[in-house]
Amino acid sequence: MEFNNLGFDSKEGKFKGYALWDNGDYTTWIGLFTSDKKFSGDMMQDFKPETTFIKFESVSVNPKEWDWTEFNAAGVKILEHKFIKVK
Repeated sequence: MEFNNLGFDSKEGKFKGYALWDNGDYTTWIGLFTSDKKFSGDMMQDFKPETTFIKFESVSVNPKEWDWTEFNAAGVKILEHKFIKVK
């Protein structure tokens, strides 16, 4: 299970979030909307961009589909999820 808390940093014009897992692990991330349907960001340690270890993209395909893709720090795709509303 994962919990997220996020806010908008008006100085930087970006969203910043904190993800906490039930085992106590956590990460922080910074992201922004790069198009009407795409949100892109970087996962890092303690909001320090130089520690980025994963880049991600979240795309709203339509009201019933959502795609999540992760890339390692070198930009190589490492994970893809497709979420589809069933009912």
